[in-house]
Amino acid sequence: MYRFRLARRSLRVAIVKVSYTGDQDSFKALVDACPRPVVVAGGPKKETVRAVLEMVEDAIDCGAAGVALGRNIWQNSDPAKMTAALVDIIHHRKTVAELQLPIEWL
Repeated sequence: MYRFRLARRSLRVAIVKVSYTGDQDSFKALVDACPRPVVVAGGPKKETVRAVLEMVEDAIDCGAAGVALGRNIWQNSDPAKMTAALVDIIHHRKTVAELQLPIEWL
């Protein structure tokens, strides 16, 4: 929340990068209150790829403009497939359930 408060005071901020709050209600409230586009930070490497994709899906459903992921992509066994899955969720509005994920990602 500290970064959000700082961004709100500054007119020069183009986007606001925040950690996902963990639930849709609080994240939607944050997105709705922010005067700039919100992107989700990846944070620590998640236990499963599915957990990352579900977090992204939830954030996009709440109005996030996108994501800023690092290790959850480049430490993946197939970064290209991971990126394609993120594109499907963010740009094509697919759900995780609609994606054809490799069995080891589940």
